[in-house]
Amino acid sequence: MEALIGETGAVAQTLKYRGEIATTVASTAGQPFWLRANEHGRIDAESANGYARIGATGRTDTSRVWEARAGLDLLGRWSASETAHFSELFAQLRYRFAQLRVGRRHSPIGPVKGGGLSTGSLIQSRNATPLPIVSLGTAGYIGVPHTNGFAEVKGHYAHGWFSNDRFVDNVYLHRKAAYLRLGKGRVVSATMGLVHNAQWGGMSPRSGKLPQEMEAYWNAVFAVSASEEDAPEGEQTNVLGNHVGIFDLGSTVRLGDAKVSAYHQHLFEDGSSYEWKNFPDGLYGLRWTGFQSPSIGAIQYEFLHTKDQSGPVHPPGEDNYYNNFVYRSGWSSSGTLLGSPLFLLDPSQAEEEAVISNRIVSHHLGVRGVVSSALRYRLLGTWRRHFGTFDNPFPEPRTRMSFLLELTAVPFRTSAVEVSGAVAVDTGEAMNDRVGLRLGVTYSGQR
Repeated sequence: MEALIGETGAVAQTLKYRGEIATTVASTAGQPFWLRANEHGRIDAESANGYARIGATGRTDTSRVWEARAGLDLLGRWSASETAHFSELFAQLRYRFAQLRVGRRHSPIGPVKGGGLSTGSLIQSRNATPLPIVSLGTAGYIGVPHTNGFAEVKGHYAHGWFSNDRFVDNVYLHRKAAYLRLGKGRVVSATMGLVHNAQWGGMSPRSGKLPQEMEAYWNAVFAVSASEEDAPEGEQTNVLGNHVGIFDLGSTVRLGDAKVSAYHQHLFEDGSSYEWKNFPDGLYGLRWTGFQSPSIGAIQYEFLHTKDQSGPVHPPGEDNYYNNFVYRSGWSSSGTLLGSPLFLLDPSQAEEEAVISNRIVSHHLGVRGVVSSALRYRLLGTWRRHFGTFDNPFPEPRTRMSFLLELTAVPFRTSAVEVSGAVAVDTGEAMNDRVGLRLGVTYSGQR
């Protein structure tokens, strides 16, 4: 959707639009993992689905100094839980390197977002419908003065709102992120980032109205203890709000036309995991692109380990990822995990803890490529073993395997119409073996 400005300085405008209809069916009531995971919350996991989407993104600017952009993605779904909502609706304004964004926009955090091969970021993946936020930050990376492009930084500061279909209603989101990138375009480059989120405020059925004045906001921002007498006792002795964050590390090596990227996301929930006392917990990944043959476009492997949690005794351990003693719906929105979909979430258990398994070991492999000029494919395979939580361990570990084969065809000479089909399989202990299918047609264009 890039547009160029002519020498006259006239306003350049572009518009991209897209429409999709699709359906998913399965051999059991629930949908297989890879038909529903990382789909921005579009798929009802408990039943067959039929849905239609229309979307558009527009951009206008007069120079490189400023740019305005807006977009929407309207979803209508027929399923056991029918819905019609905007999964994306935003406006964005950039002036030089500064950018203001308002609304919902699909924006996964971390180096694992590209190509649809990853299991997803531990902090904000493609799994859930985006939260509405107001964000002020940089428009991508900007160069650090006097480094000749070797060092670049980016970041943002945001305030958001959670949906009210959760244990605590009217919850706020605080988020800030800062990244440093070194050596872009060189043989070896590296990125280092820190992302901090906090759930705060709201109305709890157990604790009543939670602190949400300006003092509470700054307590959430700086992750310090609640000073308000009406705050839950745990927030007065620990910190106000539910804090979830990552250290986001990555490195890329260029080998001719090939590019190999390694990355690690280290998850923290409190001081002990912030100090890496929960090592080796986190997501580890390796991605290889630039093969000589187009039949393999990219290969991505990921290993997830979250069993340590700084030990089984609190303090300092039992980090209990994605769960919180006040915000019992956990790190989720509308019954869907905001981070990795590999964790097990049961929204009906929010009276206790909605995330019923956050001690996991997982291996994952994704491959994509081209069969012919009119046909491409995507393969996913995931093995994972669940141990429950430290407070509520499973009597026996539960091993699960999930697979996906997706084919996308361009049936006509124009690439405006695409037809896609996918088959997904789940198998393993303490779960229903199932097979599912997805069929869809999309039309896209630009003017």
